[in-house]
Amino acid sequence: MTLRRSLLERARRESWRVPAPFRRKVKSGAERVLARTVPKGRADWGNLRRAEPFSSVYGLDRGTAVDRALLDRFVGSHAADVRGSVLEVHDDGFTRRFGTGVERIDVVDIDPHNEHATLLADLTEAGSLPSSAYDCVILTQTLQFVSDVEVAVLNVWQALRPSGVMLVSVPVTSRLDPTSGTSGDYWRWTPAGLALQLRQLLPDADITVVGLGGLVATLAFVHGLSAEELDASELDVDDPHFPLLACARVAKP
Repeated sequence: MTLRRSLLERARRESWRVPAPFRRKVKSGAERVLARTVPKGRADWGNLRRAEPFSSVYGLDRGTAVDRALLDRFVGSHAADVRGSVLEVHDDGFTRRFGTGVERIDVVDIDPHNEHATLLADLTEAGSLPSSAYDCVILTQTLQFVSDVEVAVLNVWQALRPSGVMLVSVPVTSRLDPTSGTSGDYWRWTPAGLALQLRQLLPDADITVVGLGGLVATLAFVHGLSAEELDASELDVDDPHFPLLACARVAKP
């Protein structure tokens, strides 16, 4: 039995013997003893001390995934770039929500069973995307699954028209993809690492990189909690020491 439980049990057993004016003193003394025995700053893990997350699918079965909420903020802040002819990976959700003056939408995927896809292509095959075809490419949460990031980035770059913009996001912290396991989820970046790689590959581009998320959002995402389980103020915090995502706006001259 822990010291805390022992003191509480003893206080309950003997409280009838103690006159009411002295019970508060007994309680106060017990609390002082406990304060001396518990290390300062010791964390109360609550139900976070667990070997499995609350959700195995990024919190999507509980609501909106935390990284998706942050991506809405990122893409929404660049809504003016989502225009003209747009290429998006897997589905057209961001284009539909944030596009302004969109004339054409293509959805690219390597999966032939994706009913949303209008273009089947492997990004790691140079030239698999049409050249100079798009004013905007939304490349979110994709590069971690690509075996050859350099080829994929250059492939997307050649698909952009002059003055086109590529909106990119990659994970800083994340569980391994539950569908890819350990075989198809390859990479993680820091914001500085993403900026360095993009500038080395695309020296003529105008590149802006930001880190999104803070400690609470990052922990919530790893635990599989949803965005709805956080306060808006917790989702809006961007802590450079604990980003969840690295996001880049890459503009072509």
